[in-house]
Amino acid sequence: MIIRVGFGGYDEYDYIYCPDNISINIDDFFKWIYSDKTHSFWETDEYGERVLCYSGNALCYWINSVLLNEDKDKSYMVAELYSERREYDLEFEF
Repeated sequence: MIIRVGFGGYDEYDYIYCPDNISINIDDFFKWIYSDKTHSFWETDEYGERVLCYSGNALCYWINSVLLNEDKDKSYMVAELYSERREYDLEFEF
């Protein structure tokens, strides 16, 4: 399955391959990204505050590490910030 990730009105999308055998609840992804303080999507801004900085790569990481864990068929980025139309099966907006 191909997932298209949009970014709030921009005309560029991330496309992610994901195995068909899983169910994705985007609310679970957002709970994880905001509550887990150990992943690499936290950065320090110019004021010394920790802020989240993520795109489709974070969803890909979460699918692989949380949903698929030991599965050999992993998700991966197909295209990043891609503006041409591509086929997709599922869409999420960040």
